[in-house]
Amino acid sequence: MSKQPVLDWIQRVDPEPLQLTLAQLREDQDAFLIEQGSIESIEAAQRWVWRRWRTFFEQYLYD
Repeated sequence: MSKQPVLDWIQRVDPEPLQLTLAQLREDQDAFLIEQGSIESIEAAQRWVWRRWRTFFEQYLYD
């Protein structure tokens, strides 16, 4: 379950942060974070996800 430090981090790193509450954040908690600078474009991000889709699917399925 997400806690206040996670919400604080989201608000701090997002250049245009949403007005989320902790309750809203807890409704949909799944996120996969990657190192900043490792993805240079939307296309590179899509390739990154495509190579790992099975892992993501299994995580969602069994979570």
